Amino acid sequence: MNNYQKFIIPIKGMHCKSCEIIIEDELSKIKGIKKSRANWQKSNVEIRYEGAMPDTKEIEAAILRGGYQLGEDEPTGFVSHNKKDYEDLVLSFFILLGLYFL
Repeated sequence: MNNYQKFIIPIKGMHCKSCEIIIEDELSKIKGIKKSRANWQKSNVEIRYEGAMPDTKEIEAAILRGGYQLGEDEPTGFVSHNKKDYEDLVLSFFILLGLYFL
């Protein structure tokens, strides 16, 4: 049995299995990391290492190279707080209304 230590890092922007593969691939390049297991559903990655903890700046850089960020995604609600979403909705309504009358 191995005596690896582990820690879990929250990651923003993961949405599919491919995200997991990209993150795990980038982390595998870091010296000292024995295994990483990303989970897009939980939006995190579990990193296993032996000996001294790997450099956190290297870990962050690897995650950024993959196109993701450290941290937790904000929960999405039913109502958007983004003004652009409502502008797009109104525009779509008028386009549909115009097509209806044509």
